[in-house]
Amino acid sequence: MPLLSHDPDRFKLVNLRLHKDGKGPFMIRQEGYPPGSTNMANHRYFLLKDGSWMLNYAFFLLDEKEQQEHILPELEDVFEAIDKLAGKRVVVHDRLPEGSTKESILQGVRQTGSHLLRRLHEAHGHEIERP
Repeated sequence: MPLLSHDPDRFKLVNLRLHKDGKGPFMIRQEGYPPGSTNMANHRYFLLKDGSWMLNYAFFLLDEKEQQEHILPELEDVFEAIDKLAGKRVVVHDRLPEGSTKESILQGVRQTGSHLLRRLHEAHGHEIERP
């Protein structure tokens, strides 16, 4: 199980495929454990716009507006976010908000899914036009 790092070779690019051309918006994901972890439990993390990493379950608990702030609209934004990580210390938000329950996490996952599905419908709900 790998330690979270700023090594782009470890990142996974998540293409949400909401644009008409199917390219973007994007998120950057990484699997591993945070620096200083005593149990080295492997989890998924999303890169936030400030260059820190957030546990995916905690991300699902953010409201839709906060989630949207961390989604990278274009591929150029992805490369810019990666370039900004060079030389920075790895910062990880791996704690769930106080009072979080399994039910609240599952509800957050469902809400995130429904927001993305709605956006998918809006992005792909247009008629096909031939060039």
